[in-house]
Amino acid sequence: EPDFPVEKAPDGIPTLMDWTWDSSKGVIEGWIDTLSSPTKVATGSLVSQMQIQPGGIVTDSTGDSYYLRDDRAVRDLDALDQPPEPMPILKYVMEDKGDKLCGEIFNDVYNEHVDKSWVCLTVDWEAPVNEQKKTNIFHGGYVVEDLQQRKYFLEKEQALWPKRLAVEDAKEARERLPRVDERKTILDVVKEESNRHGYETMGPCITMPRLRYGSFEVQPEAATVVTPGEIDPKNFVTLRYRWHGAKGVYAYGKTMIDVSQIPTEELQVEAENVHA
Repeated sequence: EPDFPVEKAPDGIPTLMDWTWDSSKGVIEGWIDTLSSPTKVATGSLVSQMQIQPGGIVTDSTGDSYYLRDDRAVRDLDALDQPPEPMPILKYVMEDKGDKLCGEIFNDVYNEHVDKSWVCLTVDWEAPVNEQKKTNIFHGGYVVEDLQQRKYFLEKEQALWPKRLAVEDAKEARERLPRVDERKTILDVVKEESNRHGYETMGPCITMPRLRYGSFEVQPEAATVVTPGEIDPKNFVTLRYRWHGAKGVYAYGKTMIDVSQIPTEELQVEAENVHA
């Protein structure tokens, strides 16, 4: 298995947080956690683009190396389930025209909008309180401020999900998935798991944990070790693409869902992400 990605920075290599790849300049911009406060930095021109992925280590033309943190995994682990203090809550958040966030508002103590009203607020993404959160607005679980420094809580995305199996139960369900030659349908599997766990426990969803694989190819010499002889690893997708995220952080799984068990009103909202 490839050496990368790694789950934490090796000794002596700084961690770059909330990073973005600027392909036009050939550099990565992000934040380094210094003793006083996070500092925004930019790398020099990169020697290679092969490691531009969560958990990768990049080196620029000056010889400086940086560890690229898996920001999505960290944010999902740190996200708040509830607002830290009374404030309006935004659900089903979408980005509109770059600096605006729109969503259904609840508990609007500022403008007294009726619950479930669709509102848009302008966010100053350059403000320190907001800048590091821009890449995570769709995941939620964070507080942002508008131009008047009024606070809003973006509801954690998981709070919008239908009831589903716990991760450990889902891992076991994955091990019970039928082989292709068993010719079972998705509905067959959902019903079998529902009978096993009971609908009140399982809900309408079975989400299978999965690793997130990237688009970087394994170097030919590394692939040859796995497939010695006359087999060309380039002919096999599972041998060409073996770089993946940290194990144990599954992000979005592939979901089998019994839509007949979901209330009609829950299906009226436009989905921002088809994976969840």
